[in-house]
Amino acid sequence: MIVRQRRDMLELLDDRYGNRSTLVTSKMPVDKWHALIGDPTLGDAILDCLLHNAYRTEPKSESMRRRALERRASGQALYRFVAGTVRVLRQASAP
Repeated sequence: MIVRQRRDMLELLDDRYGNRSTLVTSKMPVDKWHALIGDPTLGDAILDCLLHNAYRTEPKSESMRRRALERRASGQALYRFVAGTVRVLRQASAP
């Protein structure tokens, strides 16, 4: 993060802390966030606001994208749920 982004993030989180909920999603593991933020002092402050009293959930199942890639590789049919209907994206190949 650049200096302005770090300060903006800290200001936003500080304003919301204790008053509003904040939902953060990330593919990056929490233990790598400090390095991503870049500044040790602001990183501590930002992570303190984010993680103190936080409810953390981490997926325990396999990635949906990985499953789709495996299905494509194996030739299985792919489906997509769109507006209440299921659409076939690709039919399974015949053996």
